[in-house]
Amino acid sequence: MNIENLFDYCLDNNETQNKTIYFIGDIIENSIFTISIDNNTDKIYSYSNEWLYLLKPLYYPSNTCIYDNLITYYNTIINNKNLNYSYAELNVIPLITSFSKGTLHGYTGLFFMLNEYINNINNYNNYYILVYLDSQQGLLDIINHFVDINIINKEQIIYISSNVQYLFNSIKFIPNEWHAYPLNLNIELVDKYMIKQNNYLPLENDKVCIIKSSLSDNRTSCGIINEEVINLFCIKNNLYFLEPTKMNEIELINRIYNTKIFVASWGTAYMKNIVYISNMCEKVIVFIIGDDFINQYNSTKHYMSTKYKNAIISYHIVDTELNINLDEII
Repeated sequence: MNIENLFDYCLDNNETQNKTIYFIGDIIENSIFTISIDNNTDKIYSYSNEWLYLLKPLYYPSNTCIYDNLITYYNTIINNKNLNYSYAELNVIPLITSFSKGTLHGYTGLFFMLNEYINNINNYNNYYILVYLDSQQGLLDIINHFVDINIINKEQIIYISSNVQYLFNSIKFIPNEWHAYPLNLNIELVDKYMIKQNNYLPLENDKVCIIKSSLSDNRTSCGIINEEVINLFCIKNNLYFLEPTKMNEIELINRIYNTKIFVASWGTAYMKNIVYISNMCEKVIVFIIGDDFINQYNSTKHYMSTKYKNAIISYHIVDTELNINLDEII
């Protein structure tokens, strides 16, 4: 196998044909390596790795790092099979994406698959669910929430680790279609299952912010702001700072859902969390910080949304000291 003939070794089936290996490897760039290989034919199931289907039109073959690593992993596995047979008689569905370690893409993928799974749950009753043990905690919080409200059966979850060659009787894939959230998407699962109005004490005000901080579980280094700078900015502007790593994702969702003013920094802080606001939100203010994010914004600003639900969205390039007067914006 090489970069030119990689897809000659791939199958586009959304369900495996024979007993199949499922493997999670190391982090490559900001994604984790995932692969499913047919144990009889040694063919790769494309829907096990988003770089082989969802991201293929954008990155193949230009992203040599990702695809070269995929080929290396594949050759290592088929030439050194060391299979874990613990679940070899089970049929499974992975709730795992190439971005299960975090970033916006990990959340969009999980919500797409959960939406498909829950809306067609009778089709999946006979399958166990694969969850990556080292997924970002917020992703695990969401899955655990659906266990707590009895949508997902806890007894059907199998937590798997990286660098283990698991063998399964069959794997059914839910191919992810959301690398980012579609424009003006309303995630019905949030309103229907995740808002718990009386479970959290009210905040001091209804203006909150999420800014990529030195405390966060960051997958990229651009746009990180020192915690002290954020705290001073929030005190000055009467904002409540939400640090995702300090709370359960379900609490974070509810806090954002109940806000009227939402301030977020460009990147995951904004793009992941914008879908959690409700119709009561009046204003979303996005800070673009750091050269990489400024370049991203400048290349996309002509088609960025200026309204979501009832909220008006505005974008502002700011420095790492957050030298901006919020009163003039609001």
